[in-house]
Amino acid sequence: MDIEKEEEYVSCATSVAGYALLLYQGCVSTVQAFAVVLSELDDNNYDGDFSVNPPIPKISRLNNLIQGHLSLFKTNAGLYPAEFEALYAVVCPIIIQWARHTNNVRGLAGIPSKLMPSERLLSCIMYLRGRNGVREEASYWNYSRTSLRDDAMFVCGIINESMASEISWPTTAERQQQRSRISLFPGCVGYVDGILCRIRRPHDRHHRAYFNGRKKMYCFNSAVVIDHDGMFIYIAPGNAGSYHDVTVLRDTGLSRNWQEHFAVDHDSPHPVEYLLGDPGYLGLDHFILRCIDARELANVDQDPVLRAFNKLHAGYRVTVEWGIGGLKQLFRRF
Repeated sequence: MDIEKEEEYVSCATSVAGYALLLYQGCVSTVQAFAVVLSELDDNNYDGDFSVNPPIPKISRLNNLIQGHLSLFKTNAGLYPAEFEALYAVVCPIIIQWARHTNNVRGLAGIPSKLMPSERLLSCIMYLRGRNGVREEASYWNYSRTSLRDDAMFVCGIINESMASEISWPTTAERQQQRSRISLFPGCVGYVDGILCRIRRPHDRHHRAYFNGRKKMYCFNSAVVIDHDGMFIYIAPGNAGSYHDVTVLRDTGLSRNWQEHFAVDHDSPHPVEYLLGDPGYLGLDHFILRCIDARELANVDQDPVLRAFNKLHAGYRVTVEWGIGGLKQLFRRF
């Protein structure tokens, strides 16, 4: 091939490559444009709030529930009217006094919220109980979905602050009563497990930390402890969903300061007080009594003693599963 023909082939190849590159850039630009449009449509801060119909006033969902039967209120809100009133008496005075956008005590009176404090509390409960999105829930009130989302976060923060004493670690006297409840496990004061709360994919480059490969979803992982009556006595929420249950628990004050939460006898090799947990809580044997699986002991299923121990252990540990299941049934958002 002479030099002129080689230059001709090279120029043709360059033209074809340039044209293909332009097509590729055009496709990429089109995809990026669609992504921008979709992200704007899905963005909670999007200005066009189609959940509000301006000519129509707000929908009085609270009054509609109160005027109905008790079972209607219980079915929709998950609480009886008396229980809702008790929660209202604790939470709503703070809602009235505090500003949503500053999280401080109100100064000058601004534009009042479209929903009353009791309705803002109910909207937060209804949002946590449902599986629908913010836009659909806002349409039930004829309320701005941005305001409903901010209200839910604001009210949840107030509930956490005002009801913090509702979930507390039992005292020494209470633990002494708890540890004698099960004769086959003397010293057991509760049950520990992890609970996953599904979330949307975080808009962050570290979003993989929140993806749980076993459940195939983005979520938070929280450590919970439940007593013999199925009541939550300890919660450590908000950890990344990819973390293992034992990693989450190790990073809590319960694990770091375990001697402040459990009675200790330094002369005995066995813990005086402990929790029942699944086989995943390795390395925390000083306050967790685990069952044994095949990963730790190969012939566990062939040993009748270990098999009976695991069966007995699982029969009592199911209490924590019932407690978590009751929470998820009441608030389906979790």
